[in-house]
Amino acid sequence: MLRIYYGDIRNLDPQWDLYPIGKARMEKVLRYKKKADQARSAGAELLLYQALSRCFPEFSPPASFGAGEHGKPYLAEENESLRLPSGRMVEFNLSHSGDYAACVIADRPVGIDIELGKDRIRPGILRFLAEEERRDVESAGCAPGRFFDYWVLKESCIKAVGTGFAKAPDSFCMVKEKNGYRAVENGRDLGYGFRLLPAPAGYKMAVCAEKDIWEDTEPEELDLGKISGKER
Repeated sequence: MLRIYYGDIRNLDPQWDLYPIGKARMEKVLRYKKKADQARSAGAELLLYQALSRCFPEFSPPASFGAGEHGKPYLAEENESLRLPSGRMVEFNLSHSGDYAACVIADRPVGIDIELGKDRIRPGILRFLAEEERRDVESAGCAPGRFFDYWVLKESCIKAVGTGFAKAPDSFCMVKEKNGYRAVENGRDLGYGFRLLPAPAGYKMAVCAEKDIWEDTEPEELDLGKISGKER
């Protein structure tokens, strides 16, 4: 099971109490002063709820969450309607950048990253890449698009393993394969498969998942303006 979604946060109404946002997320949303930052945070959770509702018709948001050692959120055990046939809770990961939020749900740990690209990259930013990756970007004239290919791939890996930046981005290398990428650290394959995905114009998006659950899954755009679980 592997499902990928994204949505435009500009479709959201800034009256956040119209939406079934959980208490913890609402507190986080309201800490932001800028409406765009609020919309990115709220939109990520609302996108997750729409995605879960598609796969689990009995689910009614909001959900309850916990967090791992490095802050990676997970669905708490009390969300009975989100339990897989195996008895485990469904896994998910979220990302947001610019005007978009992105979400992946699966039956194993997964990671997703979406990034709004830039016309140029900052001096020194290549230090976050492994040596082979740096050489590749430099050979392309330090093209921002090539850098952001690596960046979203590496971010999706860090998010899948749940370490955050406790795992240095330059400690492993993305290696191109026929159907995607793999991650290698000190000569050892980390066991994950990666794809660069179709994304809105100007954006890069990538997903990381264990190799044996990869499907030919295309990301689906959802309308975040649709209210799920609560009427105006």
